[in-house]
Amino acid sequence: PGGSSAEYTRARVEARYHFATAYEHFLDTAVYAEYYFPRSLKHDTQELETRLILQKDLEDFRLAVNPVISFPVHGADAGRRPDASLDVGLYWRRHLAVQPGIEWYGDFGEIGKWNDQRQVIFSTVDLRPARNLVWQLGVGFGLTHDSDKLIAKSIFYYELDLVPPTRAFR
Repeated sequence: PGGSSAEYTRARVEARYHFATAYEHFLDTAVYAEYYFPRSLKHDTQELETRLILQKDLEDFRLAVNPVISFPVHGADAGRRPDASLDVGLYWRRHLAVQPGIEWYGDFGEIGKWNDQRQVIFSTVDLRPARNLVWQLGVGFGLTHDSDKLIAKSIFYYELDLVPPTRAFR
């Protein structure tokens, strides 16, 4: 908020565990944890984010619903109540190389206080220029007073082909 310029804010480490092989059950489910390292470790809060991933493929579309709890673990906010949020996305997956989507992010603030609520809606596209490489681009618009009015996002990542746990531990 406030019209500030673009800046590097943080890095992260993430882990994901799927409860079953894809399409084995009505919903594909997983848990996800992400640890955020701010730009300046001396003054900013480090945060652990946990989420339940619920997704369902419906022909060419994927619906994803992710309830999220974030815990400040270090810095000025350490010890306060966790934040709650909900992320929802709908993606058209007809073509592997280009996959458009729409995403809604609802941040409800501290559990029990429900202050500083922020809601943003994004138009996104996932581009796959090569095997396992994904570049997600998006433009978001704030829906609440406390939200940024306009957000651009660019996420580039590499998907690892790992052995599923069910095979690794036989």
